[in-house]
Amino acid sequence: MLSSTLLIKKKRQRNARITNYAEAILPMYRMVDLRDRFQMNRHTFESLVIKLAPYLARGVKDGCIKINVEKQLLIYVKYVSTQITLQTIADIFGVCEATVFNLVKRISSVICSELMPLHIKWPTGHRVQRTINEFQQLKGFPGVLGATDGSHIPIRSPTEHQENYINRKGFHSIILQAVCDAKMHFLDVYCGWPGSVHDSRVLKNSSLYALANTKKNYNYIHSSTRMSIERLFGSLKGRSRRLKFVDMLDMERSISVILSSCTLHEFCLDNSDSGEEYNTEGERDEEEINNFQYAFGVPLSAELKRESISVLLNQ
Repeated sequence: MLSSTLLIKKKRQRNARITNYAEAILPMYRMVDLRDRFQMNRHTFESLVIKLAPYLARGVKDGCIKINVEKQLLIYVKYVSTQITLQTIADIFGVCEATVFNLVKRISSVICSELMPLHIKWPTGHRVQRTINEFQQLKGFPGVLGATDGSHIPIRSPTEHQENYINRKGFHSIILQAVCDAKMHFLDVYCGWPGSVHDSRVLKNSSLYALANTKKNYNYIHSSTRMSIERLFGSLKGRSRRLKFVDMLDMERSISVILSSCTLHEFCLDNSDSGEEYNTEGERDEEEINNFQYAFGVPLSAELKRESISVLLNQ
């Protein structure tokens, strides 16, 4: 009986939590310290709190203690910006592991429903011509509105239909398809297909394909302009390191985390919180697991390289 009690005490000591990290320690961080630990600056985080406060204000309880909006978002940002475990995050913020789990699920959903439509969208009005001009200035291609590509997001082996998620490189993944402008801002994101599915099938089932088919004046361009989307994927994975491996069994939750990470990255860019310093790290990982195939999967021209992509012209 005594030995059992000692074992329980030792286990509790190993899992001891940090007290008042968010309340007392974080406010003392310099700007560079906060960015190093959460991959965003203080101004961006404060803007995020203001944007999401109406949806998170009712709070979440850890036991009998209500968690304020700032702490909720710090926990979520810490999760998506690192690969550390739920238990470690729980210990850092002085909450239980189940609380971290529930917060990630809840906040990912809120970001997808409330922020994604505001920050990831096709250009309209004068922004259309401005985007076309920026692509032409970048590589000399006229009429380009967006560059599209896909990325495999490594995931934990699912409990069902595991074989469907094994991609051509032999690991389990979910496919993220995205479109960006010349300045590496997301214009469209589409996620959820298992890694074994061919790129062309993903594209043909997306809203992007339907939109392109209504506009017969689309063009195909060399992979040099495609570099915009490749660099964006690199920057995304450098800032949101959780996307290097999403360790979840629930596919819907995994997709929500992926899309909310894209939205959070775009939110940072819209707040002049550049992700350039994350490019090298993210691009290295992107090269190791991707090199996506030609998206449309049809031999439209022998002269086009396999890496060529589809772009949508002015509406």
